[in-house]
Amino acid sequence: MSLLSTMADAQSVVSSEIKEVTVFLQGAQVSRQVELKLLAGSQDINLTGLAAYLDPNSVRVFTSGDCVIQAVRHELDYIQSAEAKSAELKKKKEALQDDAAKINQQIAILKFEKTSLEKNQVQVIGVPNSNLKLEDFKVLVAYQKLRLEDLLPKIYELDKKNQLIQIEIEKINQQIQEVDQNKTLPSSQLVLSINAKIAGTQKFIVQYYVPNASWTMHYDMLVKDISNPMELVYKSTVVQNTGEDWKKVKINLSSSNPFESTMRPELNTWYLRNQPPIVYRDHVRAGNAKAQMMESAAPAAGVQDFVQETEQITSRLYSIELPYTILSNSKPFVIEIKRQQVPAKYVYFAIPKLDRDAFLTAEIDNWEDLNLLDGEANLFFEGNFQGKSFINTKSIQDFLRLSLGRDKNIVIERNKIKDLSKNKFFSDKKEYAKAWEFIIKNKKKVSIDLILEDQLPVTTQKEIVVEREELSGAGVEEETGKLRWVLKLTPDEQKKIKMRYTVTSPKDYVLNLE
Repeated sequence: MSLLSTMADAQSVVSSEIKEVTVFLQGAQVSRQVELKLLAGSQDINLTGLAAYLDPNSVRVFTSGDCVIQAVRHELDYIQSAEAKSAELKKKKEALQDDAAKINQQIAILKFEKTSLEKNQVQVIGVPNSNLKLEDFKVLVAYQKLRLEDLLPKIYELDKKNQLIQIEIEKINQQIQEVDQNKTLPSSQLVLSINAKIAGTQKFIVQYYVPNASWTMHYDMLVKDISNPMELVYKSTVVQNTGEDWKKVKINLSSSNPFESTMRPELNTWYLRNQPPIVYRDHVRAGNAKAQMMESAAPAAGVQDFVQETEQITSRLYSIELPYTILSNSKPFVIEIKRQQVPAKYVYFAIPKLDRDAFLTAEIDNWEDLNLLDGEANLFFEGNFQGKSFINTKSIQDFLRLSLGRDKNIVIERNKIKDLSKNKFFSDKKEYAKAWEFIIKNKKKVSIDLILEDQLPVTTQKEIVVEREELSGAGVEEETGKLRWVLKLTPDEQKKIKMRYTVTSPKDYVLNLE
């Protein structure tokens, strides 16, 4: 009976290991695994070192063993968590101090040999009437030189290792100080009341939800050139401050959000009544931004081979079989999810009246098949970073259009034709004649599609008349006066188009025609 009691006490407090984490858009579900040696009958097991802010209502415990989980109770531990973390850090510090002591011993031995060589050389040189032959002396000097060439680099490398160890020890000292200052921060523990039919070892899975974690989707859009499809790289940024480190765990990313209400909305009766006017007062909302360091998982080749994408009833799940370590420090951690080749139609846009450069855009049809989430996109064209964009899936229409930045290989000029741009004055009228010539040069080695835009003035008074004289086949948007030329240019091709119009108005009118 005494032995059984001792075994039960030894098993009452145990630790568990995080095996898998499912990160939601807000919050995360942590799955821990623990192996317990149970006695026959009823017993309480304390699982310690869990996240401080876990939701007790979300706790679930599973086992395939021959036992009954009678109850699960959640408690906060204000002492053991800090002591355990402090003890772990002190253990690491002691190991580093042992390594430093061994290195110092090696350095001392090497320096002793170095000093001995130097003393022997001085003693030999300083002995008068020595019978030491010149050849023997040369051999001795050569040996000393050879040994010093071997000793000095070793001493240098050991000194460098010692310095690095001292830096790590200083970091651990700071961590120990932080832990000691925050001993009031609790951790959670779960008390499992278990009734086992027979004694033996059984495995348990413990799951719970923590709110202080999230992930967001963002993208890299890579365009090698306009003759190749776009490469779309899906990336996730995971942030967690749950109070427990996720070390070498399987990560799942879910597009669901447990914080969103699951209740369907209902319409209430809409009553109309006379209401006094509401007076609104100005108010100020204050906010702050926190700069954070970015940690990134190295994008290994073929990382998409380890990601399984699953369409669930109301969400999408990305399961990543590679183990990741994400610390509880609120620092963003980037995980590459997958890469996908996306067919795109590349079209250049230019408005030389506002900007002489041509801007490349990519039009993507059937974008729903890409399973996009809202997020920021980094744009790369021909190996160069072009800036950022944002994908808002709620505002995308039939196709997704992305601006990929300027292309200096498309040269566009907008020149005024002075001979045709004249002002004429009559007795009660004045006439303005305007003429422009556009010169477009494609310096690329591939054909391009270009949409060129300009505009005609739009009159809002019948006394002002705008007459179109030459538009080189441009399409006209009547309400806005916008002109659009749809051009196709072969490699090294140059095209010229013209735009001419006149404006007639009363002599005393002042018009802005530039």
